[in-house]
Amino acid sequence: MLRRTHLPLRIAPGKQAAGMRLCLLCCALFAFACAWFTFDDWTGYAPNSHAHADMNRAVDKEVAAQSPTRRLVTLSGRVIDPRGRAIAGVQVLVPDNKPALTNGNGEFKVTGITPTERLAVSFSSTNFMNYTRIFKAEEKALQRTQIVVLWPRAKAVTLDAARGGKVRFSTGGGLTLAPNSLVDSKGQPLRGKVMISLTNLDVSNREQLKRVPGDFTARMSDKSIRMLESFGVFEINATDARGRRADLAPGKSARFELPIARALRERAPKRSKLFSFDTSNGQWVEEGEVVLTEQLVYSGTINRFDWDWNVDNPLDTTCITVKFVDVYGSNAGPIANALVEATGVNYSTISSGYTNSAGLVCLLVKINSPILITGYDPPGNPIGPINVTSPNVVSGAGDCGNPTLCPVITTVEQDARLIFPNTDPVKAALSRFVHTHVSPNSESPGQQRSKL
Repeated sequence: MLRRTHLPLRIAPGKQAAGMRLCLLCCALFAFACAWFTFDDWTGYAPNSHAHADMNRAVDKEVAAQSPTRRLVTLSGRVIDPRGRAIAGVQVLVPDNKPALTNGNGEFKVTGITPTERLAVSFSSTNFMNYTRIFKAEEKALQRTQIVVLWPRAKAVTLDAARGGKVRFSTGGGLTLAPNSLVDSKGQPLRGKVMISLTNLDVSNREQLKRVPGDFTARMSDKSIRMLESFGVFEINATDARGRRADLAPGKSARFELPIARALRERAPKRSKLFSFDTSNGQWVEEGEVVLTEQLVYSGTINRFDWDWNVDNPLDTTCITVKFVDVYGSNAGPIANALVEATGVNYSTISSGYTNSAGLVCLLVKINSPILITGYDPPGNPIGPINVTSPNVVSGAGDCGNPTLCPVITTVEQDARLIFPNTDPVKAALSRFVHTHVSPNSESPGQQRSKL
């Protein structure tokens, strides 16, 4: 019978020391990774930081390439008008996916979406303004049907392309076109009739403010990323006699005069910046400058019609943290992937983001200003709003997780019985806000920190 003889393993002293050092190094790296992810669970994602967004997109692509079996997500929704009526035939465009169209009930579904913290989804329809909304593309964040509201496009006006002329907004101002300044969808000079629709949003109206594309973040000419305060958004839609898209010819420009909403006239600056919209990443891009005239309109020029245009100025921001928790029985604890919005009371901006696994979300808002905080439970029911005042501390997305520079200013408390009424006979909505006081005059040694 053959017997296997086990000989003792002998390691040279030098190699034994090297192996011990390698083992200690691996342990140190493991401990560092644990500490990093624990910190990330607390701080979560700063939705208005495109540095975070760009990094997340790069990681998404790398992980997807290395892990073909990674779970993809589905975006399901319904597109309606401001009166709640379904809109059929809306094109829904998700980056790196085939376009989808809404059915007769306004419903759509896009599958095979790579998970990402920030997904810009664009919606376009013949009779409605172009719109882009930012989603968190994760399974739990998209588990409900998303409701998307489109704003009606103004009635089109007929113009002779060869003669040019002026088209007015419904509230005044307008767009002046030079003769023979338009081209068709193939880039050829446009002759004959052209249909032009000018639509502007009154950003002092909260319902119209919600229809502004993107999340009010912008890439400035110096490549920095800033939050914006809007003074007006407008869209120019031009088509030829066959309904095909028309635009300004290369080298041509058009002058516009955008009327200022009555509620914004006292604080509208004499000069402001003009931004176009980039649908690929859902952010605004600085293009030039506009001037406020004696007629209370912003006057400027554009060299293309594009998606939408925005007259804004960058905000001096501060960072706030909102906490979202469930207070009912065994369900008590933080609520992840809940949408939270912060709407300016005396400025026209909405900051939004989704809570992390600790129920926390960081938002950038205007410094030392009243804001309305609204949370949305998993089924999408709004909780709030409540009026709070932001801290008088200049801070940015990089300060998320710092209790001094990005304090927890509000806690949203939700009772699970509101979502699952059959678990308890009490059917009243018990959801509420608990406001953590933050003095608007508080200061910090970090007050001079850069914005984003």
